Amino acid sequence: MGVAFHWNRSRAQAPNASNFGCWHLVALRQIRDERFVNPPAFLLCNRYAGHLPVNRGVLDRDYQLTSSSDRKTLDETVRNLLRYSGGVYHRKRTFLLDAALPAAWWRVEISDAAAQTDCGLDDQQIYDALQPAWRQWADEAAYSSTRLAAPNTAAAYALLAHSRQESAGDMPRGSAAEEIILKLMRRTLQLSVSHISPKDLAALVA
Repeated sequence: MGVAFHWNRSRAQAPNASNFGCWHLVALRQIRDERFVNPPAFLLCNRYAGHLPVNRGVLDRDYQLTSSSDRKTLDETVRNLLRYSGGVYHRKRTFLLDAALPAAWWRVEISDAAAQTDCGLDDQQIYDALQPAWRQWADEAAYSSTRLAAPNTAAAYALLAHSRQESAGDMPRGSAAEEIILKLMRRTLQLSVSHISPKDLAALVA
């Protein structure tokens, strides 16, 4: 991917991973190198639907021959391409929620880093805990990335999520996930989370 970004780098090695333009460039290069289906429906459709928002023929037709409704849909499709490939600059809080590529990369990166702590969970278990809570996690991380995305804090959340799964039968999501995340944030406000084990951080919330 050149100097802009490498998929296999950690956040420390890829400082551009929090940059909108970087992810737009990644998407363009993936399209250029034909690594996505053509056209990339998952970047064009609302909520990553598996179908195109317009008839394929509209994409091949001269613009003057398209109807007003098709033109409106094309405009929405281009907006979606920007939103879902890298995020929209003036909506900083939501870029990890809307954009599929950075959201996936950050979930994997955070899970890998958290698995290197002494939490006793592997990267897949941590990923499984973050996946259903990603909207709530990313929303808070937009304001508190230093603490919330720290490996020990992510591992602590995963421990709490797995504990909740054992007692309730499901991983926390929605308001249940948000409650755990907000408690974790409040109770670590004055702490250096990198110096406290994930189990001790989780104990502050449990």
